[in-house]
Amino acid sequence: MSAVSRVVIFAPDVVPDGDVPASGPGIRAAEVAAALRAASHEVILAVPAGRGDVRWTPSTAAALAGSADAVILGQGHAELGRRLSRDAPHDLPIVVDCYAPGIIEHALLAPDARAFPAFRRRAAELLERGDLFLVANERQRLFTLGELAALGRIDPGTIDHPPLLEVGYGVPSVPPAGDPSVAAGVVPDGAPIAIWFGGVYPWFDAVTAIKGFALALERCPAAHLVIVGGRHPREHAPARELERARAEIARLSLEERVHEAPWLPYDRRADWYAAADCAICLQHDGVERELAHRTRLLDLIWGRLPIVCSQGDAVGDLVGRSGAGVTCPIGDEVAVGAALAELLSNSAARASCRASADELADSLTWDKVVAPLATWLDAPRLARDRELERASWARAAAAVARAARERRVRR
Repeated sequence: MSAVSRVVIFAPDVVPDGDVPASGPGIRAAEVAAALRAASHEVILAVPAGRGDVRWTPSTAAALAGSADAVILGQGHAELGRRLSRDAPHDLPIVVDCYAPGIIEHALLAPDARAFPAFRRRAAELLERGDLFLVANERQRLFTLGELAALGRIDPGTIDHPPLLEVGYGVPSVPPAGDPSVAAGVVPDGAPIAIWFGGVYPWFDAVTAIKGFALALERCPAAHLVIVGGRHPREHAPARELERARAEIARLSLEERVHEAPWLPYDRRADWYAAADCAICLQHDGVERELAHRTRLLDLIWGRLPIVCSQGDAVGDLVGRSGAGVTCPIGDEVAVGAALAELLSNSAARASCRASADELADSLTWDKVVAPLATWLDAPRLARDRELERASWARAAAAVARAARERRVRR
């Protein structure tokens, strides 16, 4: 029987709760908590606001962590990481979730050159303190390994024991059952529908999506495109890419064919999956693309919705290999238009994608994705270099105590 650990998970954002929109990091925290509970661990889900087991603040986080056998928090939450790094017990194992590389995302979401160095220093403190680092794919593993090496966490004593564990982003084990009536009043009844689902963040290429959709209309003239939740409800991301997309819609006179719909609660997101014929998610080239693990693509796979996406990131390439969708070269509006037209007009192509997605989703459920972490938590431990450092401190302390005893004896 596996050992039971008491784990505190610090959610960086609100978790799914009724009509409150939740973003990827909050959803991940809640789903990981549920999977670890199912694996018999005792889990406290700490949230900054909204529903959870307990509320955390920067000033209370260390005390909350002190009651645990291990804690889990995201790399991007640098201020919380700094507090825990400094104030949590030195022998408390800290798991740092790097599935969304914090330094890369922060550089894109808040590109203030004056403020960025301070964020980077706070993030480095957490990387120096962490005992296990969760990554979602092989590229993230190599990137995080480089970060750790630069900070002195990899040396001759630890080179064979890098504290990295692959824990991707999962999907629910129960297939979706959405209500397609969500599209009523947004698009005409019976019209072919493509959706862009989720925020239009700076690393996404919505302009090429609009251009490609315009080309798809030449073959599928009754089609409509719906941008669902394009603007983050709590302004977590700048709207400049969404504004560029709106300008392109106006330039191409597509106002009657491209629509915007609000964010949906987490447990209702499948309504648009049920209403749509396909989904589109494109991205710009760059470092973020190379390291990304697109959570919305995984959720679209769970939704059994045929996907048009960019080539070059881990999940996008998985979509292409599996047959769950069509991948296109970055910035290639002609390829995007052809892919959209095929999926919007060809029911056999959509059925093939849905069948592939159904098989793929079964291999990506949260219980399977989180299993390696659940096993590690059966016996949470310090990273090897920190354990060696702790042993060195213990030897030094013992030597000091021994010398003190000897001095007392001589007296």
